[in-house]
Amino acid sequence: MPRTVNGPSRALRTAVVTAAAAGLAGGAFAVTEKPDPLVPGRPVRGIEARAGVELVFRIDVPEGVQRMRIRTQRGRGDCDLFVRGAAHPSRDEYDDVSAGRTTRESLLVKDPEAGAWYAMLSGFEAFKDVTLSVEFDRAAGVRDAPRILPGPGVYVGDAPIRLRPGRGRGVVRFTTDGSAPDADSPAADGDVVLAADARIRAVTHFGHGAPSRETAGDVSVLPPGTVTVLQSGVAAVRRCGFEGSRTMYRIDVPEGLPMLRVSTSGGEGDTSVRVRRGEYPTAELADGADDGKRNRAFVSIPAAEAGAWFIAVDAKSDYAGMQVRASVAAPQPDLIVDRESLRPYFTIAEFKPSDCDVVEGLVLPGRRSLMRFSTTTVNVGGADLHMGLPTPDNPLFVFHECHGHYHFNGFASYRLLDLEGGVAATGIKVSFCLEDVIRDDPDAPEDARYHCLDQGIQAGWADVYDSGLPGQWVDVTGVPPGDYLLEISVNPDRVLEESDYTNNATTLPVRVPAE
Repeated sequence: MPRTVNGPSRALRTAVVTAAAAGLAGGAFAVTEKPDPLVPGRPVRGIEARAGVELVFRIDVPEGVQRMRIRTQRGRGDCDLFVRGAAHPSRDEYDDVSAGRTTRESLLVKDPEAGAWYAMLSGFEAFKDVTLSVEFDRAAGVRDAPRILPGPGVYVGDAPIRLRPGRGRGVVRFTTDGSAPDADSPAADGDVVLAADARIRAVTHFGHGAPSRETAGDVSVLPPGTVTVLQSGVAAVRRCGFEGSRTMYRIDVPEGLPMLRVSTSGGEGDTSVRVRRGEYPTAELADGADDGKRNRAFVSIPAAEAGAWFIAVDAKSDYAGMQVRASVAAPQPDLIVDRESLRPYFTIAEFKPSDCDVVEGLVLPGRRSLMRFSTTTVNVGGADLHMGLPTPDNPLFVFHECHGHYHFNGFASYRLLDLEGGVAATGIKVSFCLEDVIRDDPDAPEDARYHCLDQGIQAGWADVYDSGLPGQWVDVTGVPPGDYLLEISVNPDRVLEESDYTNNATTLPVRVPAE
């Protein structure tokens, strides 16, 4: 028989406040800030937690899902299962809940909207050895969108793009000028060779029935032989290439900043990296190299001489969606935003005047259109960023009584800009709980050091604030539909000492839909 589900008791809130004030690691019951992924066919096993702990998992739901099943199996103890679209669930706010008296819970969501969903396990009592899984049932007649291969992104030299049906046999018809494809559009019988920037839109037409869903992507074509100049800590993103190709990058290392780090990550494919001072690297001549695994490579030069350094990315297969980043580490922290982690999406939410997000000034009450996104902040500097213990007398911190924990005040600001640079909407300067969440640099210490009760980010580590958390949005209610830029800036008021403030902001093109 299900139990009544409600919010944390006053006693629990008091316990959280007391633990935070005392600096007790692990004393808070806050929602997980970086949810683990939950995907069909890959259950998460061996989950355990004590009573009161909430563990959140992110589910990215594609188009065409008719039913989503989430369930827990096995284990001992008592956990409750919550699910919510777009935002992290809590015991007060959720779309559905299964709250039996064991570790065996099950939820069925019919016709879930495509996008981010979150499942939460909450320990009514301590539990252990629980398995969590999700499965999708596709709606009948849903046709997969065609694929752009290797993918949308930035190419050096002419780009022979391939367009393939997503599933089944059919004719892919496309346009490259941004107009909607139809039955009279050109058929992708062979490579589509692009020599200039283009916006590809494509659908698959079958022998009978409706065409597939549309796929679209922007392709940028740089002149052959382009060497992309990198700013320290600022990634070149959406990079693409073909098997056997080489693309070149350059970073200038100043005097007195000897640590050079070069990394590639993200996307699909397989590449390697070589680095050399003053000249293009070769297979035989390089100051550092990494054959990498897929698109993940890392080269560290601990005593890099001043001057121009060249970075070669060699394609062992076709690749797309990769980012290339180089940073010159000074003996201070240096914060950057990982642009590719933003992954914005749009949701509609209703807020009551009593909601924590309204009480804490993150949003106005009523029906609001939100652009949500994640923020990953990387410390690419040569020293830890250490904030210390959050206490009432520390002016850098503010206690969020409604949410029940301390945050660093004013760590990031969010703006939506029009294409002329005007401000179309702003986000509140959100306050983060700064902690080590993911290790960005494989040479960094393996163990996390900082957490919400002793805040900071180690050199070579990153903090992640997931899109489903409060304040991870720009309120775009009333903003006309169209093309904009999302601007994210960390440490905007420069209250934290860094070696470089010029790389603290990043922008990403976004398209605001009609409400």
